[in-house]
Amino acid sequence: MEATQIAITRINVNDWDRYIKGAITPHYFVWPVVELNKKFGWECEIIFPGKKRETIQLQEGIRAEVFPITSKWRDLSLPLIRHANRATGLLLPFGYNVWNSLIPTKKSKAKKFYTTAFERYFGRPPGHWIFKNIEAKYLEHADIIRVFTPWEKAELEKYVKKELSLLPLGIRTDIADKYERPKHGERFRFFTLCRIDDKKNFEMICRVWKRIEDKYDAEWVIAGNIENQAYFSRLKAILGGSKNVKFLGFLGRDDAIKEMLKSDVYIQTSRSEGFPSSPVEAQTFGLPVITTNVTGMSYIIKDGYSGILVGLDDDEALFRAMSNMIENDAIRKQMGKNGMKFVKENFDYSKVKDKFIHMVEGMI
Repeated sequence: MEATQIAITRINVNDWDRYIKGAITPHYFVWPVVELNKKFGWECEIIFPGKKRETIQLQEGIRAEVFPITSKWRDLSLPLIRHANRATGLLLPFGYNVWNSLIPTKKSKAKKFYTTAFERYFGRPPGHWIFKNIEAKYLEHADIIRVFTPWEKAELEKYVKKELSLLPLGIRTDIADKYERPKHGERFRFFTLCRIDDKKNFEMICRVWKRIEDKYDAEWVIAGNIENQAYFSRLKAILGGSKNVKFLGFLGRDDAIKEMLKSDVYIQTSRSEGFPSSPVEAQTFGLPVITTNVTGMSYIIKDGYSGILVGLDDDEALFRAMSNMIENDAIRKQMGKNGMKFVKENFDYSKVKDKFIHMVEGMI
């Protein structure tokens, strides 16, 4: 049987390279191909958007078919779509949004294992209602529909009259054992690892930060790409030139882990999330998490057990949570231990991988 992996966006050869080098969270477009090839010996393809048409042999039994995508409607390459529709065996289209996987799979005779990014259409009027219904229509063609969180499953069940399978991202929890935690510095350290844009809601922490640094000897270290320069300038204006906030830019895996290990608490106040990997990874390394009680976050953080959930834009609650972490050393460390246990029990890569293989075996 031939399996064809369809990953039309947010993936390139660099994502494959990061997987091979051992990303903490294996790229969810990449690892299923590897595991299917390993388990069943199938010939597998990954379809990449790129600058020119080429075939890249990634490893024995797995190749990348690259198609040139030049327009902003990057998923609508007709050669790519025709190639995808010739697939036999199994299709695994992963949609970052509905357009990424709507077109290429409907006509294929292959079995279809769909992953939805349904969370992205909530809270974005006026278009979100349209997109939700389009995706619901598209998912009717699926043999299996995978969702990342219970919240997403409950919402999607209002639109799709098919069984939905809950399968979160997998985290390589064993990686934490390969690193030693450095000697703790004198200052209390908050850490954030994500792209810097409006969805991540950095301004909520910025508004509270002046009160934190006035009361405590603390610093906030941020690693991530700056997606919007105007937004970044606004954050710096709110911070008022604080010397206790450091922007490190994008960090590679090892550097990001080192920064995490030097920190006391992971903090991220997103407006919404699907299955956010950084807060889960932080728990793997023993950090308690402060975050907002929004989609995705409430699934990966247990309030009062592995971290603290606060209301979106509830600045007072955020200030109290940050203060509690600083002032209660024993509670903070226990939350860190709890988080390591929680992630290992619920999101360990080996368990997620085995469940995925079991689901595929049920299809074929």
